[in-house]
Amino acid sequence: IFSTESVFRVIVDGLAQKYQSITVVYAGDLPGIVDKMSVLPILTARFLTTEKNAIGKTLGFDVTGGVTHKIKEALAMASHVGRVYIVSAHDDSLLRIAEGKDAGTRVLKLTQKGAHRRKR
Repeated sequence: IFSTESVFRVIVDGLAQKYQSITVVYAGDLPGIVDKMSVLPILTARFLTTEKNAIGKTLGFDVTGGVTHKIKEALAMASHVGRVYIVSAHDDSLLRIAEGKDAGTRVLKLTQKGAHRRKR
């Protein structure tokens, strides 16, 4: 079994070698990464170390690592592409990102204390 997130990373790694700036968007059922009933506007690697037990179970059946795997792959890509987002596919998030605005959860390769709790 090969996860879609792993496929995305291979594709994005190849594109990043050719293009200066890439925006990666994971569009799903939720409006972003939800923590304590709120969408995190910014997510960094620190979130995984401080909030790992708060990450909910996958809705349905998943054998490829669920949201934790998605976050790890998104963080890996954030280190060498322009922007990475986890958003809802059911609202105007994709349009907002295409317009250069933020939506859902932006994934940043930062480890600053408290960075995953910053407000937009």
